[in-house]
Amino acid sequence: MAYYTFNIGHPPTTAWWQENLARGVITAGWDGEAGDRGDQVLNQLEEGDWVLAYCNGPGFVGAGRVLGTGSYQLHKDVPEGSLSSHQHERKVQWGPFVRDVSHGIRAAKVGTHPPRQTKEHIDPAVGETVIVLLAERAALEANEPLPALGDWKYWHVLEAVRALGGSVSVKEITTWLGENYPHEDSSDARDNACLLSVNDANRRHHDHGRKDFRTDQGNPKDALYRVGRHRDVSYELYDPSVHGFWDILEEDGKWVAKQLEGPVSPVDHALREARVLVASEPVPPIGNDHDARVYELRAVALREGQSDFRAALLDAYDRKCAITGCGVVEILEAAHIRPYRGEYTHRTDNGLLLRADIHTLFDKGLIWVDAEGFVQLDEKLSGSEYGPLRGHKLRAPADPAVQPHAEHLTHHRKHTARLPARQGES
Repeated sequence: MAYYTFNIGHPPTTAWWQENLARGVITAGWDGEAGDRGDQVLNQLEEGDWVLAYCNGPGFVGAGRVLGTGSYQLHKDVPEGSLSSHQHERKVQWGPFVRDVSHGIRAAKVGTHPPRQTKEHIDPAVGETVIVLLAERAALEANEPLPALGDWKYWHVLEAVRALGGSVSVKEITTWLGENYPHEDSSDARDNACLLSVNDANRRHHDHGRKDFRTDQGNPKDALYRVGRHRDVSYELYDPSVHGFWDILEEDGKWVAKQLEGPVSPVDHALREARVLVASEPVPPIGNDHDARVYELRAVALREGQSDFRAALLDAYDRKCAITGCGVVEILEAAHIRPYRGEYTHRTDNGLLLRADIHTLFDKGLIWVDAEGFVQLDEKLSGSEYGPLRGHKLRAPADPAVQPHAEHLTHHRKHTARLPARQGES
């Protein structure tokens, strides 16, 4: 069994992705002929392999197990009613997935890169992490209880530290695991805690598939912080605002855990994450000259449209962030309230001028605007530097024609912030 990232397009619409789900398939294009690259890509997969569907931009949107080679089909013509031009397909038993592609998981979030080809092998540990995060996000999308972290034992160690709270010893972790996973061998609890600990140089020996151990990339395995040395150690949840950023580096022939930066405020952390997401935007796989030309023209249109969109919002909001009032133009960004779906969404009434970190949190649904125009926050931000923003009145433009449309803000609350399941909307 292997894990593969499978690029499904740039970008597919939510409707096209749901077509894949409804038909239970993964598809490929190229010439639509037997033996072409699309045929090869699908038939190189073994029954039982995992395919992690990746949408350029939003990221991973679904994971599924490939069915036998007998489920492969080459359509003579594009299936009637299909939103794609693909004629090659193979059946997939889809597992965890999000229905809205805007809820995808960025490659940087799991410590990998966007696919450079249609199908790329991915480390099993990274693949399992993607599956876990997709299950969590799918539960949030459906307003259901969060699932367990996953079946890999290092997630169980993290679960133990979260449940016990504070700084806990290996003995305490092992005891908790024995009570909650009695049929599981917990003798490697120390090794699994090491794998998750940002300041333990030995983690590289327990996570061979990972190449970059910088903790400013949003990897979910950067989860614990080790306190103490040798056998007398304990573990607590990693928090960049308390522990700073770390990396595993080679110095004088030895691997050491080195702090790259001291404690980082939530604002700086969000700004850093925003830059990482921008830098991780992939170059899509290009199957032929037509694909290359389409991508080039689309990129030009996006650049031109985004520039005009931002300029209009700068004018509308008097060059200040709509939520914080920040006037540093260099870090003010044009945020779509409803996700970008083409040039028509570059409307001033579908935009907010936001500071870069606020833009990131708004897109994640951690900040939203309630029906009365007041700023609201997810409980995750309670106690952070963003806390004082709760209850602030949105700084709307004076001109009603360019004010954010109430229907767009409602759409953001429902589909991005996933209200009314969340608390805090007044």
